[in-house]
Formats: sequence, structure tokens, C-alpha cells
Amino acid sequence: MDVLLINLQILSKVPKYGRLKRAVNGLISLEDAAVFTNLKRWVLADGRHQSMADIRRIVDDAEERVLALLDSRFLGEASEEGRCVDAKLTNLYNALSGAVHGMESLSTTYAADLTLVAELDIVMVKIEAVLQRIKRPPVGRSQPQATVSGLYLWD
Repeated sequence: MDVLLINLQILSKVPKYGRLKRAVNGLISLEDAAVFTNLKRWVLADGRHQSMADIRRIVDDAEERVLALLDSRFLGEASEEGRCVDAKLTNLYNALSGAVHGMESLSTTYAADLTLVAELDIVMVKIEAVLQRIKRPPVGRSQPQATVSGLYLWD
């Protein structure tokens, strides 16, 4: 989960007109403004489409983890396991919320590429749906069992 949280944190730090690049071990990083950056990105096939594939992979991984945590039998319990699940959900909620800012910056960077902007919009909608899943009760559960960092988590 550490790699996922690091990637979401890096994504949240993308400035307007900033770009992402692939790093090592499944991590992404911010692209510097070096003179040969465009040539290097072309040679390494590390362009906007690869960045978009990385973003989709990161968000899909986050969604899977959130759904697994929401399905955990420990969710909302006062036990150590319950607190751990609650803390992980809170961390993912905060990281996903921040990642939207970085994607908005990437939309500015690639404003001329309408397809990529549309892909970013779709991923941002997906993130919003994941955030809503964390904030509202699953079907058949009507009472919050624990509150962590202002989020209502459900058993």
C-alpha cells in the first residue's frame, strides 16, 4: 500500500503545466524541465499516454483496495484490526482527494489533447465515486460505527 500512497501523493503535487514520468519500482515522479526532456520522453516511450496508463493503474489499484477495506469484517470495530482498517481508509480518502488536484493540473498541461483531457475527466469522476463509497453506508447498513478524521465509516 506504500507504493500506492506515494504515487497518489506525487500525483497530488503535479503543478499546472507539470508532467509525470515513470520512476523505478512502479513509482511515478514529477518531470523536470531539462533541455532534452522531450527527446528523452520520446526515446523511452514515456509520454502522456504512458502517464495516463499509469494514472489509470494507480486509481484502479486504489479502488480495489478501498472496496476490499469496505468489505473487511473489521471495519468500524474498536479492535486494533478495526482501527487499522479505518486508518487505511482515511489515508486512501485523503490521498485520492489530493490526487484530483494533480489531475486538474495535467488537464491544463494537455489542454490541446481533448482525448487525454476526457480520459482525465473520467478518472476524476471515478475517484469521486470511490470517495463517495467511503463516505456513505453500503446497502443494508444504516448506522455509522466509527468516525475517523471526520469520515463516517460503516460496519
